[in-house]
Amino acid sequence: MFLSAAAWHRLLRLLLIVAGGAFLLVVLAIAVARMGYPYELEWMESGSLAMVHRVTEGQPLYPLPSLAWTPFIYPPLYYWVCAGLGLLLGEGYVPLRLVSLLSTLAVFWMIFDLVRRRTDPWWWGLVGAGMYAACFEIGGGWFDVGRVDSLYLALLMGAVIALDRRDDARGHLLSAALFILAGMTKQSALVVAAPIATWVLLTRRGRLRWIFPLAALIGIPLAWFATDAIFGSHMYYYILKLTSAHEIALPLLHEFWRFDLLAPLPIATLALFALLLPSPWERSERVRWLVWALAFVGSAWISRLHAGGWKNVLLPAYALLAALLAVTAGRAYGKAGPLTRLVVLAAVLLQFGLLVFDPRDHLPSDATRAANDELVARIAAAPGEVWIPHHNGLVLAAGKEPTAHSMALQDVLRGGAGQPAARLEAGMEGAIEQGRWDLIILDAPMFEEELAKRYRFAGSAYADTSVGWPVTGARTRPERVYELVPGETSR
Repeated sequence: MFLSAAAWHRLLRLLLIVAGGAFLLVVLAIAVARMGYPYELEWMESGSLAMVHRVTEGQPLYPLPSLAWTPFIYPPLYYWVCAGLGLLLGEGYVPLRLVSLLSTLAVFWMIFDLVRRRTDPWWWGLVGAGMYAACFEIGGGWFDVGRVDSLYLALLMGAVIALDRRDDARGHLLSAALFILAGMTKQSALVVAAPIATWVLLTRRGRLRWIFPLAALIGIPLAWFATDAIFGSHMYYYILKLTSAHEIALPLLHEFWRFDLLAPLPIATLALFALLLPSPWERSERVRWLVWALAFVGSAWISRLHAGGWKNVLLPAYALLAALLAVTAGRAYGKAGPLTRLVVLAAVLLQFGLLVFDPRDHLPSDATRAANDELVARIAAAPGEVWIPHHNGLVLAAGKEPTAHSMALQDVLRGGAGQPAARLEAGMEGAIEQGRWDLIILDAPMFEEELAKRYRFAGSAYADTSVGWPVTGARTRPERVYELVPGETSR
């Protein structure tokens, strides 16, 4: 028996609401399930843990690079917030992941609010928030990972909401303040703020046109300068000089649009391109969304072009596209006839269907946890220092002091052939030749000539090739174990 148009409408509407709510619940369930997992979910998460440990210990976060300590190339706000929360919850990954999860929940709410104020009925806001939740897998399963990105996105969204809700001096100042905080979390906030500041400058009148552009575009670098001056650090070297030295991945000039946007989000990307066409949108509202798209999608594109830029840099683009799709569909739904309403509901439901994923793929296995427990026990049993440059969270778990994370070291080494890079490379080679560590565990063959002088290969870090892998990010794990030759003394 065929359903009537009204029955189809009720069914599709119900399925759409259920889909949005289900994705939100699934993402929350994943985050709760892996919140207390004591090992890294992503290989650089252990570097974040070491950054927070450094803050907690009261040690300088941005000294000149060395093998003992080289920071990640991000400003410090995320690590400060996590360290503060860690005073209440203790050290470990929980404070880092909790900050990311709370930030993601804030993003869900802000997308809901942004859409709800522009559409009727209210459930389009749920669709927008659920659509962003559905981007969990294509965004790298990153929403609760202990990295800077979720807090960064929450601050960006907060800045946009503040400017959107209050088009007065107070709203502009609040938005600029949130952009400054975002810039203290990830330096690409300056790229996001630039087109929004230009739009404000061109469309507002009187003193109001100057408040946000001056406060945001001057405030972000001023905050960096003040942090450097107050703490006597070398933060500028890391967050500006090293990032500017990254190579550009030219294939991503077009692959970003094809593989990162169109392939997983064809319906949402069509809504983005539709902004460029004549439409029933009010001119000011269409320009507003074009500016936001330029800021959020444009910054994601620029970040993706940097060699090493991974899926986490796409989160601002996905948040914007989720909100835009819900608003576009909601507005069309409110003005359309019965048949067009069915098409709108079906199109958005199809977009949800294209993003379905298996939550189990994002949960660390019990076997990996047990294997890491054994590896940590082996590390703890070493009488002296242990070097695991790719996974210094394992060193921390064993109660030993971590050294610089290999990603931080690579950033310095690929930042040019200057004195810091040369000194760092010589320091690594010299430390191995001098037998500084009792145990060295590497992810891949490296420093083989230096290792041969003082160390012997002692097999694999894991007996099982299926365990030890992170659930997201680069697929890398501890592989090769080297022991100091008996009779030699580590330093």
